Amino acid sequence: MAAFLFALAGLLASPTPVELGPAEEVALAASAAPADLARGAGVYRLGAAGYELVRPSANGFYCLVGRDPEQGIAPACYDAEGAATVMQAQLLRGALLRRGLADAEIEQEIAARYRDGRLLAPRRAGVAYMLSHRFSRYDARRGRRTCVFPPHVMIYAPYRTNEEIGNGPGDRGSLTQPWILHEGAPDAYIIVAMAHGRAARCE
Repeated sequence: MAAFLFALAGLLASPTPVELGPAEEVALAASAAPADLARGAGVYRLGAAGYELVRPSANGFYCLVGRDPEQGIAPACYDAEGAATVMQAQLLRGALLRRGLADAEIEQEIAARYRDGRLLAPRRAGVAYMLSHRFSRYDARRGRRTCVFPPHVMIYAPYRTNEEIGNGPGDRGSLTQPWILHEGAPDAYIIVAMAHGRAARCE
């Protein structure tokens, strides 16, 4: 559970993200969304100075592969509301990561921008898809990639808490009921797992 929260929040200990080839990154980013949405979704790729738009959107959705220095990869695809709000924090995170900022500096800058309005919390209901089976990170102790969390959707729920939706501490990370990530924060999400059992895997 702690590993999931660490990876999904994008906590950065040192700036060493996974590098992907252009075609691989586009395909991996698009794999986060349902196939019918992925075909028309815009795609960002992590370049030398941060994320760059390499494919425009035909349907308002935008996909990217989130990174962290623990060799983590987190394919995600945001609807129009998410692309205008919480995805902007991911784009900023990529730029700051490329500048070599430490974890604490990146998180402080993102928090400051939410506070002063340069970053916005979602203003209406919406969804980000994370349906890829490659949401994973490298586990140095095991010498292999490990699954962070199975395919899921994230419903924007700014500032909401698990208590407000009837959850207790043990419900966080659940595969069988919704729970809130980043509770109380502008980028809080209701997490709904979409895969169970053998389907809940990482490649």
